[in-house]
Amino acid sequence: MFAVCSRSLVRGSERERHTPMIARRPAPVRNWLLAAAAAALVWTGASGTAHAQSEDESGTTFRWGGYVKLDVMYSTSSLGGASNLTDYAIIPGAVPVPESEGGGNFNLNARESRFWFATTTPSSYGDIGTLIELDFVGFDASLGNERTSSPSTPRLRHAYGTWNGFMIGQGWSTWMDLEALPEKNDFGSPAGRSFARQALIRYTHAIEGVGDLQVAIENPETTLTGTDGARIVPSDDLMPDTVAKFTYRAPWGHAAAAGIVRGISVDSAVADEKDFALGFGGRLSGKIMLGDKNNLRLDATAGRGVGRYIAFNAYNDGELTADGEIELIDVVATLLSAQVWLDDNWRINLVGSASQALNNDEALGGSTKRLLSTHANVMVNITPSLRLALEHIFITRELENEADGALHRVQGSFRFTF
Repeated sequence: MFAVCSRSLVRGSERERHTPMIARRPAPVRNWLLAAAAAALVWTGASGTAHAQSEDESGTTFRWGGYVKLDVMYSTSSLGGASNLTDYAIIPGAVPVPESEGGGNFNLNARESRFWFATTTPSSYGDIGTLIELDFVGFDASLGNERTSSPSTPRLRHAYGTWNGFMIGQGWSTWMDLEALPEKNDFGSPAGRSFARQALIRYTHAIEGVGDLQVAIENPETTLTGTDGARIVPSDDLMPDTVAKFTYRAPWGHAAAAGIVRGISVDSAVADEKDFALGFGGRLSGKIMLGDKNNLRLDATAGRGVGRYIAFNAYNDGELTADGEIELIDVVATLLSAQVWLDDNWRINLVGSASQALNNDEALGGSTKRLLSTHANVMVNITPSLRLALEHIFITRELENEADGALHRVQGSFRFTF
C-alpha cells in the first residue's frame, strides 16, 4: 500500500510547493520502471503537503492538500484593477511604458489559494497515479466584483496521470527546471524565467546513480508580431513542441541541460500567405548547495522562436513581414538567485533576472526589447503549516524605441498549508 510522507515546508523552492512526497511498497515490476514512475510524480507534483488520505477496497489511495494564501501588496502604479492578473502578479510584458504619473495601488487578495487531489492505484503492471490541481486566479465579471463579493473562479493548473515513467495530461513543461526556481512571494515571473504549463506526453527514464532523462511532446502555440505591431496568435500549429532534458544529480546539487524544437506557422494572416519556420532553443540550469541548506540557483536560456516560454510570453516567437513571411526572434534570458538560511525557519532569498530580444531591424518601436528585475524577500515558517513572507520587487521594461518604464511592489503574505 501507499502512505503519505509528511515533509517540512521549510525547504525553499517552487518545486517543493508543488510536490506531494509519497512512500510506497514496490509492486512486482521492474525496479527501473518504478523509479521512473516515482520520478515523474516528483517532477510534476502539486502544491502543499498531503496531510489527509483515504483508501478504498481496490487499494487506491486518495490524497489531498493545498494552501490558503492572503497577499497584501502596494504597487507604484495600477496595471488594470484587481480583476486583472497584472495587479497581483508581476507580468513583465505589462510593465507600463512610460511610467505611470499617478498614484500607487493597494490590494489584498486570496486568489493564489489552491487545492489538489491525487490518487495512486497499485497494479501488477506498475502503479497508476492521477492528480488534479485548481487555483482561483480565474475571474468572471458576471459573478460580482470587489464592490460586492470579490469573486474568483477556479482555474485548472494540473490534470495528469502517471504510469511506469509516463506522464500524460497537463502539467509543468519539460522545458522548465523546477528545482532551480527561486523561492519568492510574487505569483508572477522574474524578467528571465522560463515558464509554461500545458498539455503534454512525457517519458522519464531514471538513471541510477546519475540522474534522469526526459523526452516529451507538448502543446504548441505560436505568438507573432503583426505588421501593425499587434500580437497575433494563429491557430495553425502543425507540430508539437518537442523537448528533451537531462538532469545530473550529485551531493552538491544538480545540473540540467535542455533543448527544444518548435514549429512556428501562420496561415493567411497577411495577403492569404502561409509560412512555416523551425524554432529551437537551449537551456542550462542548476542548483548548487553551499552547506546543508544555503544554495545558489542558476538558469540561462538562448533560442530562436522561443519567446512565448520567456517571462509569461513577454516576447513573441517571430515577426510577420509585409509579404506574410515569418522572421523568428532571437531571445536570451538569465536568472540567478541565492538563498541564505538564518536558522531552521528564517531565510532570505535574493533574485536577479534579465532577458532581451534581438528583434529584427523592422521591429516596431512598441516591441519589448529588454527586461530587468530583482526580488528580495525574507520568509519564516511559524509552524510547518504557516509561512509569513515580505518581499520587494523591482522590474524595468525597455522598448525598441528606447522608451522605458519601471514598477516597484512591496508584497506581504500569509500562507496556511493543509
